[in-house]
Amino acid sequence: TTEVNTCFAECTTDTNCAPAAEPTMTTFSVDMNEVETVSADGVNLFGQFSNWGNIPMTDDDGDGVWTVTIELDKTIYEYKFKNGVDGENQESLIEGSSCTVTTPDGMFTNRLVDLTEAEAVSSTGVVCYESCEACMTNTTDLEANNNLINLYPTIAQDLMYLDVLTSFDNGIVKIISLQGELRNTIQIGNNTTGNAINVANYPQGTYILSLTTDTFRSTQRFIKI
Repeated sequence: TTEVNTCFAECTTDTNCAPAAEPTMTTFSVDMNEVETVSADGVNLFGQFSNWGNIPMTDDDGDGVWTVTIELDKTIYEYKFKNGVDGENQESLIEGSSCTVTTPDGMFTNRLVDLTEAEAVSSTGVVCYESCEACMTNTTDLEANNNLINLYPTIAQDLMYLDVLTSFDNGIVKIISLQGELRNTIQIGNNTTGNAINVANYPQGTYILSLTTDTFRSTQRFIKI
């Protein structure tokens, strides 16, 4: 008989194997601000690392950028983002783009991330949904100032009112549950006072109201009773 000594996934002739690489905590982020409607089921990450199953993402501060951090081995992965939970809601990427790879049969074009040289904590950066680049209006570049809005009452059954304490051109209000569900999107023009918001049909719970304009973004929490 012949005994062969080698290391798994290495071309060695003995069992002096290299130590296994430590995993990396990798943060994936996608900017949904240019998507017309974010699914009530939220945004999901899926890829080879999850056997193409959904990994829920969150937008805790209501700025439209959804994130999730997962522990991964240091290797190369294909992945995508999904607006919702169903396969038909996955993003459509352009073949040949700088961040993509297309399967040999030409059926799927996915994002590609190389973590072989990643640090213990790493990030793929913030990209726009269905793009390799940042969104044209990236809310992470806007001034975050939560003192520029006044929401009242913050414990409400039906109507609340939003005052904006500075001038602006156009504003988009988004109301998101703590589970990441987008409940409503409202355009308020340049109205600075008395913007009525009806939450009568919302389930009881805590929500985040986010106002994004061309120069700043503000968030505030409220409770629906």
